[in-house]
Amino acid sequence: MATRLRWWRRRATRQQWGEDLRAGSGGGAAGERRAGSPAGRHPRGPRPRGGVCSVKFGCSTTTAGSFPADGLVGLSGDAVSLVTQLGGEASLGRRFSYCLVPHSVNTSSAFNFGTLANVTELGAASTPLVAGDVDTYYTVVLDFVKVGNKTVHRRRAPASSKQTEQASPDLTLEFGGGGGRAAVALKPENASVTVQEGTLCLAIVATTKQQP
Repeated sequence: MATRLRWWRRRATRQQWGEDLRAGSGGGAAGERRAGSPAGRHPRGPRPRGGVCSVKFGCSTTTAGSFPADGLVGLSGDAVSLVTQLGGEASLGRRFSYCLVPHSVNTSSAFNFGTLANVTELGAASTPLVAGDVDTYYTVVLDFVKVGNKTVHRRRAPASSKQTEQASPDLTLEFGGGGGRAAVALKPENASVTVQEGTLCLAIVATTKQQP
C-alpha cells in the first residue's frame, strides 16, 4: 500500500503526557497525548486510504530545540516514533522518504510512506543500513569524504582550525558497507550551519551511547 499521511481522524482518546518527549538532537515537546486512527490520502485520488489503528500522537503546547518548531515527528527506530508505529500497525512497513524544501520557499514538502517511498529517479543512489551503537539514529558505512574534488582522508585527531579555509564547496559522502557504493553530494546549506557572523560550523558530529 502506498499513501501520504495528510490528516488525522477526529476519533481519539485524550491523555495528558506524563513526561516530555525528547529527540536525539536534544529537542523536545510537551502537551496532550492522544491515541487514535490516522488516515492517509493517496496522491492520485481524494478518497482516504490506509487507516491505521491505535497510533499515539500529541498536540504540543511546549517545544524546545535549536530552532523554532510547531512540534516533533519521530522517524527513528524508537517505540514511539511515527515510523515504528506505522510499521507495526499497518501494511506500510517502515519505509519512508521525504524531500524538504528550504524555509524560504512557500510550498509544502513531500513525505512518503510505503511503496510510494521508493526513490527510482535517475541518479538515485542507495546503500544498506547497518547496526549502530545508538538506536535513535540510522547508521551507514562512510568510506570517505570529498570536499569539492579533493578526497579527505581519515585523521586520528581533529583537524586544526587553522587549516580551515573560508570557502564552502560541495561535500560528497561516499557510502559503502557491502551493498554497493552510493555517493551523496551535500550543498553548503545542507552540511553547515552559521553559529554567528563569520563563523561557519560543519553540521556533522560523532555519536556514542552516552552522547547520542
